[in-house]
Amino acid sequence: MAAKLACILFLSFCVARGERKLTQGTNSEVSHELLQEAKAHAQGNLSRAISSIEATFFSNESSVSDYGNSSCPNIVVIPNVCQSRPDGVQASDMATAFPFSVRNLTTDGLNLFYREAGTVNAPVVLLLHGFPSSSHQFRNLIPILATRYRVLAPDLPGFGFTVVPKQRAYMYTFANLATTVESFLDALHVESFALYLFDFGAPTGMRIALRRPNNITALIAQNGNVYTEGFGAHFWAPIMKYWRSGSQADREALIPLVFSLDATRSQYTTGSPMPWTIAPEAYDTDWYLLSNITDQLYQLDLFYDYRTNVDLYPEFQQFLREYKPPLLIAWGKNDIIFPASGAEAFKRDIPDAEIHLLDAGHFALETNLRDIGLLMMAFLKRRGI
Repeated sequence: MAAKLACILFLSFCVARGERKLTQGTNSEVSHELLQEAKAHAQGNLSRAISSIEATFFSNESSVSDYGNSSCPNIVVIPNVCQSRPDGVQASDMATAFPFSVRNLTTDGLNLFYREAGTVNAPVVLLLHGFPSSSHQFRNLIPILATRYRVLAPDLPGFGFTVVPKQRAYMYTFANLATTVESFLDALHVESFALYLFDFGAPTGMRIALRRPNNITALIAQNGNVYTEGFGAHFWAPIMKYWRSGSQADREALIPLVFSLDATRSQYTTGSPMPWTIAPEAYDTDWYLLSNITDQLYQLDLFYDYRTNVDLYPEFQQFLREYKPPLLIAWGKNDIIFPASGAEAFKRDIPDAEIHLLDAGHFALETNLRDIGLLMMAFLKRRGI
């Protein structure tokens, strides 16, 4: 069923764009008969195909365990096993699409762009994105969470549509990113919130947690690392070389490795078992917004400053041990940037953390939205949030 849905979705995209030639090179694991069936279905009635996909994802019969097959290939739960339905989650929790607003807020001396959805007095979930993306990466998760929560997703300075005036002379460090997010929360009078930690958003969020430990209602870590064993050696080797030397040569050596459309696309597709289902506008948008040379210089500053997050790892881990926030980990296990060892390390400090390893890469939301959405809704509801 998962392969059929993926094939229908992919071919629907091709038909909509008039790129039928793409169907000549589909994945060899998809049978010719299934391909023809999906193609006819998509061409015959595109809207019905999309409705069928939505009905399958959000019907009363859907659950985490029936996505794929009965052995749960897309979710490996440590130490538990997949359940027929996450506790307390009904189809109605995810069936209603809540539209979100895009807003701008003047705070901390800059014009901060953010996405917001849900009821203002509902419990808050704060989504912090990573490199090279923005709040755009949460465009599909926000409507799911907004059925029960107030969802806030800012674009961090240097990313997306947030504008930092030149006269602000903003220093691009993770300490300052955390300060900006705190200013954003204060401006919206947000006092308590669950934190979604991903990539660059993880150390940003953990710095906020150190400053406001009693404000954190829960943590959701999705390929957001706070342990030294959570670094992918190949990806981080040239960055760590730059950390050690601080030289201009090592700084410039990073440019072709991280600042190109191919490099951006690779962060989305590497490790994904279904890369053909990933919407190209995701990585194209990221690259468009990062293609300005000035923004690239800011990103290089952040890559260099990332070393200061590693220095804080012992404090991050002490926070976990001392405050024991409810912790859900939904991690793309094939990620080469932050591999699964980083997910498993959380158990040292929070033994009862819920760890789910997904058959996905770094940007797991692009392929495993339904899994992560269901897991988050169930987890937060069980924790009384």
